[in-house]
Amino acid sequence: ETDLEFAGFLVLRCPLKRDSLEGIHKLRESSHRVVMITGDHALTACHVARELRIVTKPILILANATPIEWRSPDESMHLRLDENVSKLAQQYDLCISGDAMALLEDQEHHLREKDRVLAKIIPRALVFARVAPDQKEFILDVLKHAGFTTLMCGDGTNDVGALKQAHVGV
Repeated sequence: ETDLEFAGFLVLRCPLKRDSLEGIHKLRESSHRVVMITGDHALTACHVARELRIVTKPILILANATPIEWRSPDESMHLRLDENVSKLAQQYDLCISGDAMALLEDQEHHLREKDRVLAKIIPRALVFARVAPDQKEFILDVLKHAGFTTLMCGDGTNDVGALKQAHVGV
């Protein structure tokens, strides 16, 4: 791209629905665990999750980078993937991107499910960002196999598979 003339900036804002925060608060008060599964970028998803109080601790994001590792949103902190996920989840709220999930699935397809890193991360993650429709189904399947009763809220055709996979689809 050459010979372009700068015309200005465009700023978009998509405010949260008024009842979203209240609904999530009621779910959490009634001992339900709330996670966000979205197609949005990890930084956007983590920002919205913080506004909705889905995340309350410092955040670590597992994104597809070389090497694949946990990073803070401002990238000031980098932790190895092989860190104890249970221990990390006590100190941090975890986010995983669809790209990182795909990379780990490719690397781990030959392992038994209980030995897969994803089987340890997914039940502890609170935000799943930039995920594809089939990954939404996979997340619900892993949560169900981990003993969770799942409810999925979706608003588009990209959510149909996950809605069917959940114990309850709304």
